[in-house]
Parts: sequence; C-alpha cells; structure tokens
Amino acid sequence: MDSNQIVSKMNSYTFISAEILEKWLGKVLPQVSENWWDKCVMENLTNNQRETVINRGITNLSQLDLAALLNVAEGSSSSLRSIYYLSESEKNCLKKMKDVRNDWAHVSVELPNKDKILADLTTLRTFFRLFDSGNKNLHREIDSIIEVLNNPSAAAKAPVKTVNKPHAENKAKASRTVKFESFEKYISEKTESRFTLTFGEIEAIMDNKLCDSAYTYVEYWSPSGHSFPRMVQSYGYRMKPDLKNQKVLFYREEL
Repeated sequence: MDSNQIVSKMNSYTFISAEILEKWLGKVLPQVSENWWDKCVMENLTNNQRETVINRGITNLSQLDLAALLNVAEGSSSSLRSIYYLSESEKNCLKKMKDVRNDWAHVSVELPNKDKILADLTTLRTFFRLFDSGNKNLHREIDSIIEVLNNPSAAAKAPVKTVNKPHAENKAKASRTVKFESFEKYISEKTESRFTLTFGEIEAIMDNKLCDSAYTYVEYWSPSGHSFPRMVQSYGYRMKPDLKNQKVLFYREEL
C-alpha cells in the first residue's frame, strides 16, 4: 500500500469509529439521567471543547468529533456503572483510540513509522470488535491490511480490497454519500491547515453538482445540516462558507 492509500484508509476508519461511538453513546447515556448531556457530555469535555460546544450551540452527539466523543466515553465510565460496565480492555482501548485519532487527524507529509501504523490498526481492530462486533467484514479488512504491511510481498498476490459495510443502515448511508467519494479522497490527502475552494472547484473535484441549498443556506455547511460537512469534519476540517462569493474556507480546529 502506498502513503495515500494508508492515509485514506486510516481516515476512513476514524470516521467509522466516530459513527460507532456516537451510536453507542446515544443508546447508553440517556439512561444515566435526564440531564445526561450536562453530566456525561459537558463535564467530560476539555475546556476548549466545552467552549466550542457552547459557542456553536451544539446539543447533539452527532455534532461532536471523535476526540470529543472519546473524552465523553472515557469520562462517563463511572456514571455508566449501573447501566453498562466498561471492562478494563474497553477502557484501555478508548485511551489508545485517542492516540490513533491524534496520529491521523493532523498527519504530515511524513507518515508515522510502520510499527506505529500497525499499532494503530491493531487498536482500531480491537475497537471495532468491542463496540461493533457484528461488522465481520470490516474486521477481516483490517486483518488483511495488517498482513500486507507485515508481508509486503503478499500484496501482489492478495491485494487489499475495500469491503462494503454489511449493515443495511450503513449501506443506505453509503448510497447517500457516494457522490462525495472523489472529494473524500481529495480531502483525505490534504495536509494544509487552511485552504479555500470555490463552489465550482468543489463540484469539479466531486464531478457532481452541489445541492441547491448549498448556494442559499449557510446551514448546509454545518455538520448538523448535511452529510457532506460531516464527512469533511471527520478529516479534521471545518468549513466557513461565503455564499456571496461562492467559496468556502476549509480550516483545521481542535474541538
């Protein structure tokens, strides 16, 4: 696998991790208490994350990035005791997932070394098996990548192929985001902290048209408003649209 393939795969896996963790937290946290948002979410965010949530009026787990979701999951372990017991292996996995997120959220031109990549893949594999045990195809895909990295000569004989998510809900989600695949590949390879694209340039990269609402509503560009900005957010970027001049500023910001 070349560098671009590795970066694309790792960013895809961290995006999937955020989806899985958001879904899991969304099931268990509301059972803690009526004010679970304040008790389990706000109290476990960093100061910067908490300030961002307040300033942006965030009120939903789906609006948080992986870093914030991991803080919430790890910090809520004591509150969840009567509902869900987090084992030591699960707690350790959540801690290691923070390293994975940090390794790939702001990856430079020079990738982490092979041992670090393998360690991160192993952590992701453990995370998926603990929190999404039914996704056997994804588990096998990561196993095959680990095998290829450990034995590069095997790549020519058995190249790694991306497998489809097996769950019906994930298949539906994939069909809705297929128009963004070219842009996802593009942004997964970006290393700049800030860059600007016109609406036309975005459409050229996607080889598809933006929705009409992208031209008229600022809310379209919010992660809570559309799947496109959520995909962009999963790669560590936020967007600031300029509807009048039909351009968008992409910038990295820690939640």
